[in-house]
Amino acid sequence: MAVTINGNGTVTGLSALPASAMPTGSVIQTVHNFSNTKIESNDDFDIISASITPSSTSSKILFLYTGNVAQEGNSGLEWGFIAYRNSTAIRLGSSYSQATFQAFGTDNVAAQNNSNGTYTITGTLLDEPNTTSAITYKLAVEQFYSSGTRPLVKIGESGWDGTGTEQVTNGYSLTLMEIKG
Repeated sequence: MAVTINGNGTVTGLSALPASAMPTGSVIQTVHNFSNTKIESNDDFDIISASITPSSTSSKILFLYTGNVAQEGNSGLEWGFIAYRNSTAIRLGSSYSQATFQAFGTDNVAAQNNSNGTYTITGTLLDEPNTTSAITYKLAVEQFYSSGTRPLVKIGESGWDGTGTEQVTNGYSLTLMEIKG
């Protein structure tokens, strides 16, 4: 069937543009997960996850996260945000250490200096999974503190007023985009 661009701007004869016809760098598919469930813990915990199945081994996955975080009190330090592809941590930096393992976002230093404050974090990672199998990506909080008190980390709220009363609960989201390689 011939593809026709009509005088009114509509296109006939084309039901869908196949991924194979799209140029490198095009977004092939998008998966989005949103939650407004408040999470509070002084242990390691998962924040949010989403799954995607790449159409080609040359595809890249763009991982986009946004949400709020607060730390109650200023005791306990050393926690961070870690991104995972299935069970493998993906991060910026070339070697594993607690100092370089954080994927993105604010960390304990800002929270220590502004006890009970809230921070909006956003993170962007570009991953090259080299597979056409389903992948689950997730964002987690990992506590690195080896002794003493672990801080209470709060996800999905707009703050803590210092009197034990949380303010408005906000949502957080994870978006995955398959980018043609």
